[in-house]
Amino acid sequence: MQATRLLYWEDTYIKEFDASLLRVEPDGQKYVYLILDRTAFHPKSGGQPADLGVISGSGWQAKVRKVIMVGGVIVHWVQILSGKVEGNAVKGIIDWDWRYLLMRRHTAGHLFDHCLTVVTGTPVRTMGSWLGEGCSVSYAGKPPSKEALERAEKMELELIRKGLLVRVEVIPQSELMRVAPTAPNIQRLPTMADRIRVVTIEGCKPIPCGGTHVHNTREIGQFKILGVREKEEDYDLIYDVK
Repeated sequence: MQATRLLYWEDTYIKEFDASLLRVEPDGQKYVYLILDRTAFHPKSGGQPADLGVISGSGWQAKVRKVIMVGGVIVHWVQILSGKVEGNAVKGIIDWDWRYLLMRRHTAGHLFDHCLTVVTGTPVRTMGSWLGEGCSVSYAGKPPSKEALERAEKMELELIRKGLLVRVEVIPQSELMRVAPTAPNIQRLPTMADRIRVVTIEGCKPIPCGGTHVHNTREIGQFKILGVREKEEDYDLIYDVK
């Protein structure tokens, strides 16, 4: 099928959208898979949990339980709440409280990459992240000292209060090495992608990222390190925002 138009790439603040229903695949009596021509629902990917919300049409309504991407196509796994899924025109409504929390957590994580790099004097290498409950980012190597983490946390809070702008652009893959040659996660990007989405927090290095972010660091609110989980070759920094 043709790749889904990703509305969350175009504007992460879209809360509602209209779309055309392209395909319906049953999964039992109360669940179906839906494919739309466009969607604002972000799939589970890159450490970011899937968006939640509601999709409805003429005479029916369904709750979005999971969202995945398969070969550029977004698939919504939904629970039918009422009616029979049919017709062409649908409306999607994002669970905004959940989405906005993920946006704040995601931007906070990237900003902390910058703060930790500045404080330690060594570019961090991210190994992964999780933005759901138990929010964390994984870094290669051994964790820095408690003092260094406290200094990085203090710097993060200062940059949040400063209100740095967050810019997002989608570029051809051929331009990536020019725009973000030292990106920490560049080796984990899909090699067949013809477009790359790059996120730049004002004063920080650009980072290739397909996730959703706030427009200004002030929106993050409060940032707090909750703990460090050391592993064999890397460690998890556990944090959250309020």
